[in-house]
Amino acid sequence: METGELIRMYRTRRGMTQQELAEKVGYKHKTAISKIEMGEVDLPQSKIQQFADIFGIRPSVLIEGEITNNQKKKGART
Repeated sequence: METGELIRMYRTRRGMTQQELAEKVGYKHKTAISKIEMGEVDLPQSKIQQFADIFGIRPSVLIEGEITNNQKKKGART
């Protein structure tokens, strides 16, 4: 999975809207999250770290698409 797809997956599993996630990461509008999820934006390492912190995962999960069974279960929590 690509980084944007993973961000969408973790966001929706937590029942968060794009606007809620945008605010947590420091964006003003949900359009930024939409573009990230569609793969239209390259994320700096600092933003990847912020997403990982919000989702309770390691940044490598978002960078490399590495999902273990334990992380799948964590991602399902809300």
